Amino acid sequence: RDVFVAPSALDVEQIRQVMSQGPLMLGDRLWAGWSMDEQSVGEVHDLSGHEHTARPLGTPQPLRESSGAARGFDGQRCLVADVPPLGESDFALGGWVRPEAEQTPWANLLSSHNNHGNTNLRGVSLEQDAAHTNRFYLIAGNGAGWMGTALTTQLQADRWQHFAVVRRGTHVIHYLDGQVTAE
Repeated sequence: RDVFVAPSALDVEQIRQVMSQGPLMLGDRLWAGWSMDEQSVGEVHDLSGHEHTARPLGTPQPLRESSGAARGFDGQRCLVADVPPLGESDFALGGWVRPEAEQTPWANLLSSHNNHGNTNLRGVSLEQDAAHTNRFYLIAGNGAGWMGTALTTQLQADRWQHFAVVRRGTHVIHYLDGQVTAE
């Protein structure tokens, strides 16, 4: 089960290829890709070769799935990566998720808050919409504020699904299992 960040906007066919082949198919367009089947609990190595190691927040439990291994993130535990401040540039991020039926409000799937309190708001996060269980949105900081929170996608509990968000200029698109769910 993979998670990825790309510093360019991907189209629907590229999202579907990432979903079926994994993020390494992006080649030079991949900023970082992490496989959640690693057994170490302290860090998650970058598959892209760019050495953007991520770290889990908390101690996610290794899971054994019929399709392989994964890690259990429950909203208090998430993947934290030092994703560069993407500002107003194009990007894509996402991965395979299987959220539980109950989540902590504002649970993060992927988080990189590169801000200082309520100033210099930078970074990206795939975050749950408050207490709306498994309804997720993108937050992306441009320095002055957060954008992307108006669009949400409802994920299904206890089912693996591929969730990705693409930003092209000021346009944001959500994909769930390769289909557009919000724009």
